[in-house]
Amino acid sequence: MELCQPVDGRIAMKCMPAMTRARGDLGQRAQRGGPTSAWSLSKGPLTSHSPGMTILSAAGERSRTVSSVAKRASGVRRAFVRPRSRWGRVVSGSAVAIVLSSLAVIVPASPASADTCPGTQVFGFLAEHWAPSDGQMWGLRAPISLRTGSHSGSVCTLNGSGDVGHADVWVGIEGNGAISQIGWTHDGTLGYCRFFEWFTSSQNNPPVFSRCGTDSDNAERLYRIFEWFNPDNHTYYYGIYDCGTTDWSSCTSLSGGAPVSAIGSSPIGAIDGESNYGGSGCVNDFMGSPTYRERFGETDDAIEGQAVNTGSFGVKSLTYHDLADCSHYGSDEHTDSTFRTYDDRNS
Repeated sequence: MELCQPVDGRIAMKCMPAMTRARGDLGQRAQRGGPTSAWSLSKGPLTSHSPGMTILSAAGERSRTVSSVAKRASGVRRAFVRPRSRWGRVVSGSAVAIVLSSLAVIVPASPASADTCPGTQVFGFLAEHWAPSDGQMWGLRAPISLRTGSHSGSVCTLNGSGDVGHADVWVGIEGNGAISQIGWTHDGTLGYCRFFEWFTSSQNNPPVFSRCGTDSDNAERLYRIFEWFNPDNHTYYYGIYDCGTTDWSSCTSLSGGAPVSAIGSSPIGAIDGESNYGGSGCVNDFMGSPTYRERFGETDDAIEGQAVNTGSFGVKSLTYHDLADCSHYGSDEHTDSTFRTYDDRNS
């Protein structure tokens, strides 16, 4: 079997042998429903982990999927937006130890001043969406910054139901209860991490975390979702890519992503800020502050989409949506090329 990926956005394909799929329940379901990762190769045992989590090493090596499936809590977006769900984890102790091969990463838990998460999650979103009327969407990309510390405040910590607070910023393509997405997360247990995730209405995968606690405030990475074709099963997927920090010429495939057919004929390209404990209670702080806002896109490196495989990336018409229901969450810049979010409680 070979997995073929587009090379530098062109029709030409780069093919290579597929790595061994992850074992356990997730791996079995992936074999039935599509790839969990383009390069899912075990680099060694995870000696300590949270149930249902998938973790990359701090050096960004290939992923190892933990066999138990994460408990996930459903969050339904309103109006035109498709249902989505995110994750819950059970983690004990004051810190999470992530051990992969001989590398250990110790991630402190959130400060003791953070509140325990309430029993009911209330999802909130500030978003810019690209929704072409003809349904043509080959890819979406954006530089996204990371805000940490006082610039991002706090999120709630693990409750008795196994749910933990998180505030996220990401780029994704979604539809019909399916999504491929990548970005940053502020997690009540893990701290600040890179993450990616894909799932469908019938296949519930946990997110994959990496580099927890290693990226500094105002770090920026280039994240991309891009369609590719697997000739082995004659299926198109919305693949998930990390393109580094410099430019878009070199991108690393992190996951094969969700099948295009699962997302459907009316995809939505999403640039989102998200909180799983928002709503009128505003439990979680959003990422960014009024003076150090969360950044998606720059004047000279805009949020861009690509409609067809023979086309190229360019600025698209984006529509702003405030689905947060929290008076502290805000955006004072939401154009076709740039998006900024913040929480007015952060400094």
